Amino acid sequence: MPVTSYLYDAKGRDQKVELSAETLKQIGKQRLLWIDVDSRDPAELKQVADAIGLGDECLVNLIEPNGARLRSFGSIIQLAVETAPAIVDPEAFARQAGSPTKPHMRLDLVISKDWLLTVHDGEIEFIRAFRAQDQADTTIGSLTTHDFAASLLDLHLEAYFQEIARIEGLVDKLDEQALVRPSSKSLLGRMVSLRRRVSRLRTLLSAQRPVFYGLSRPDLQIVAEAGASGHFQILAGRFERAIDEVEHTRDLVVGSFELFSLRTGQQTNELVKALTYLTAVVGFCAAVAGVFGMNFETGFFKSGDFGFYFTIGMLFAIIIVSAGIARWRNWL
Repeated sequence: MPVTSYLYDAKGRDQKVELSAETLKQIGKQRLLWIDVDSRDPAELKQVADAIGLGDECLVNLIEPNGARLRSFGSIIQLAVETAPAIVDPEAFARQAGSPTKPHMRLDLVISKDWLLTVHDGEIEFIRAFRAQDQADTTIGSLTTHDFAASLLDLHLEAYFQEIARIEGLVDKLDEQALVRPSSKSLLGRMVSLRRRVSRLRTLLSAQRPVFYGLSRPDLQIVAEAGASGHFQILAGRFERAIDEVEHTRDLVVGSFELFSLRTGQQTNELVKALTYLTAVVGFCAAVAGVFGMNFETGFFKSGDFGFYFTIGMLFAIIIVSAGIARWRNWL
């Protein structure tokens, strides 16, 4: 169902209700109405806007989303944020760069004194989890709509922290693989994919800076009157920590590239050493063979089969002894 309404009553029973004029009359002290719209269908949004008395300009912003923003319409605050894109299966991603991921999604919040409206086009994981966590009546109704919006925005930032933690776990796995299999081409592709994901997270978060800083500004009088300034100032601090975590994760991914490069260079050096040793042994054998191919009448050259097999055996013995010395000196 695209439109779902929840009436939280701190002194009574939390319940799912139908959005109607009668429901709006039930809003009062210790009661909070949350309207969640899982669609951007113009007809659905128009119906909701008419029911709660939402202005046309605010409605247009919901129907035609355009990035993160914060606007004030007198007693109503409208804001929009971009949710965190998520890796569906980190284990599969650690094996293959093309693993499925969930794209980011725009979430609109319209905050009034009496109700909170959220609009998104598809399921958002932290909203679903928020609904599922309450198995009995709660005291959410004692919150103001601004307090409740601050809670949802905190869960929104928590989703970014969770995605950052997943990426850091993947970086650790890729580092281990880089130490074991430095020549893997797919490993480099997964590192590049992680680098792009971190950059995407940073871009999405940075675009939301005006929203989180704007909510904590003293000139947004409606927030101050609702007593939620402290909550939004804490959110601004959480936002800064999220930016710092993304930067830290970016450094981790860059470190993985450096580790991969060092291990690849080390593997190349080991290959060059092996080729140098092989060239030296083969060159020595070729030199011996060249000596025996000289056209001089010496007694040894007339030794027949014995001389031939003796020479071949000596060459093999030299190769084996050289290989043993190379292994002992860690040249191979």
